[in-house]
This record gives sequence, C-alpha cells and structure tokens, in this order.
Amino acid sequence: MGRCDKAENSTAFIEFSLELTLEALAAITASPVSTMTAAARIENARSHFAARSFSRKDYLAHFPGLSPATASRDLQQAVVAKILEREGDKATARYRFRDGANETPI
Repeated sequence: MGRCDKAENSTAFIEFSLELTLEALAAITASPVSTMTAAARIENARSHFAARSFSRKDYLAHFPGLSPATASRDLQQAVVAKILEREGDKATARYRFRDGANETPI
C-alpha cells in the first residue's frame, strides 16, 4: 500500500485485491459440495452416518462450505420424503436414516 501512496495510484492495490477475490471464488466453486445436488448430499451422508443419529451441525461438519440454510433445506426435504426421521426441534433436532428409505427421491 505504501507503493500506491508514493505512486499516487491505487492500481497495484486494486489488482492485489481482485486477485485475492478470484482465488477465494475459485476455491468456493471448486468445492465438490457446491456441485452436489441435495439428493447426492443426503446419499453421501447416509454412507457417512449410517445408523447413527446426527445433528444439523454434524451434517455441516461433514460438508464444509455448505451454508446452514442449505443444510436445513436438505434435511427438511429428506424428512418430508421420509428418508430421515427427526427427533426434537430446531437446535435440538437429531436425524436418523429410516430403514428401507433408499427408494424415495428428494
């Protein structure tokens, strides 16, 4: 930034900022989570959690980079489709995959 002050031109700083922004966007779009569908994430979670119960926080930890709103939508759609059972409400909710729920798409 000192160079920009001496040169009385902010081009170097702007280019630096834009490079960092592009790198951050590339990392986000390269994330496999961003290209997975809700159904694919739920099936991946089925493999990971198996018969264990899990929370939305656990689901988010399994899919880094996934927004909390998207995680909530995924889980709610799976509950409605009878793929998951939910116990509790909001922050205390726990989820478990139902037996024989493989056939129901989201």
